[in-house]
Amino acid sequence: MKNFDEYIRQGEPSRVEKARNWQTAIGLQDVDGLKPSAYLIEQAKLNIEGEITIDEVKRRIDNYYKYNKEQPEYIIDSSLEHSERCLKNDIFMLLNKHKNITTNEIANITNKSIRFVEETIGELINEGTLICEGARKNGYWKIIENEK
Repeated sequence: MKNFDEYIRQGEPSRVEKARNWQTAIGLQDVDGLKPSAYLIEQAKLNIEGEITIDEVKRRIDNYYKYNKEQPEYIIDSSLEHSERCLKNDIFMLLNKHKNITTNEIANITNKSIRFVEETIGELINEGTLICEGARKNGYWKIIENEK
């Protein structure tokens, strides 16, 4: 796997071990004819670089697939630079399927900061296209349709 060869060449023991582990795991996917997502590769690199733990990788991947498994036509490519407008579209697509999704989950799925997601949701609320119904703990999002 060329994705992890650089980490192995660098020679830092903890990075080499993690890179070899990821290389093996992803190699097993290749054997089965599966292609790892860009999101998985990105999370693996963050783990190898020590920015996130393997437990955090698992949590992020679980959240990512939890919200994308029902809608295979909509997989967020985290390698693309999303503009604020694209993030708004991502938020609307997620809210259409998952009314109770949290801002933390949206941030994990879209690979944006929680603050950026919260600011964008604030703009949607100010624009009158989104409201939060109910209490903070058990509330849900409601998209306001434009009547033309």
